[in-house]
Amino acid sequence: MLIVSLLLNIVVLVPVVTSLAARAPWIARAWGERTPARDILLAIYLAILTASIALLAVVATAGPSVAVEAAAVSLLAVQIAYKVLTAVMVQDALRNPVVISNLGIAVVHGVTVAALAPGLLGWKSPSATAWADGALAPTLDGVTPVLEQPGIVLGIAALVLNEGATDENARAVIGAAVDAGAGAVALDTARAYARLDDDGVGERLAAEGRERHPGLPIITKAGHYRAAASAWDTDGSAERMRADAERSVDLLGRPLDLLLLHRADRVDDLEESVTVLAALREEGLARAVGLSNASIELIDRARAVAPIDAVQNRLGLGVDSFAEYRHCREAGIDFFGYAPFGGPRAAPLATRVPHVAALATQREASVHRLTLAAVLDVLPGYWPVIGSTRVESVHDAVAAMGEPVDDELRQALLGDLASRGVPVWV
Repeated sequence: MLIVSLLLNIVVLVPVVTSLAARAPWIARAWGERTPARDILLAIYLAILTASIALLAVVATAGPSVAVEAAAVSLLAVQIAYKVLTAVMVQDALRNPVVISNLGIAVVHGVTVAALAPGLLGWKSPSATAWADGALAPTLDGVTPVLEQPGIVLGIAALVLNEGATDENARAVIGAAVDAGAGAVALDTARAYARLDDDGVGERLAAEGRERHPGLPIITKAGHYRAAASAWDTDGSAERMRADAERSVDLLGRPLDLLLLHRADRVDDLEESVTVLAALREEGLARAVGLSNASIELIDRARAVAPIDAVQNRLGLGVDSFAEYRHCREAGIDFFGYAPFGGPRAAPLATRVPHVAALATQREASVHRLTLAAVLDVLPGYWPVIGSTRVESVHDAVAAMGEPVDDELRQALLGDLASRGVPVWV
């Protein structure tokens, strides 16, 4: 309908604008003799025509987007208002061909606005009930679905799933992260970060954290869920993905900043999963979508179905290959790397980045802080997902974003990675 409305504007306004500018004889019968008011009307028509052509060109070349749809809805809503008002303000309106055509065009534009507005306003699909509040806009408080470099992401998994984890500690750690790193920190959660007696604990804790800073982006994931005390199952079907997304929206209180297919490596039908992700993005339930735990092959399979905004994979320094990161970077896909220090079972970080560790000793800083600072500097398009469970560790990680990175530190990290067979492309 968006294309129909924009084409209708162009088809109608091209002859009208041309005739008004040329002072065609028939124009006087509909708009009266030339006056300053008629010239002002010509300028308004020309502005609407120009905007319609520009929006249609963007849709034709780049496809629809939230920003384009929001601009189109604004344009069409103004048109609807003035076209309906002409029927009230013009004498003998129903005998005026311009008024009659305006009302017909208003009906078409009204259908388009009705189709687009639900997603832009943060509602569910027409078959679902509207949520109580929340709004989807091209940006939320100036924050895009992914952070501006540099930035870090606090993973909530360990705060929920580790033995002995408590909501009290989780709230303290999350609060420390969002307070110290406001504007440069995001939260990462998932439907699978749940307890047997509480399927929404991970997302609920994330939502509580965002109450401290309403613009805080939250990443969540669907298609993977807790089935038993030590067991998780994967279901990437359209039904499960949609149900998970709607549940996440209910828990997080507004449309999702970034929704990922949690276990892309385990789904039965990747194409089905990606198709529903794209549909959820189109409907406005998610602003951006992507994959987690995906090989290069799976990333390319997904891209053949629909555009992918982001990938989240494990990327431990000195432990994992950088192949997926480089592939995503070349494809213009944002990359989130969890377990950036290798995870709890990896060898101590200092043994994997000895040159950075030596600098840390000299500069009286933690090796984790300097390593993270260097990572943010030399790896564009990469956001590390840290799994800190202590307030002190969070403060150290956030401090990395303000840590000066000179050439000595930069070369130390690149040298450490190269020594472990990781040719880092920058």
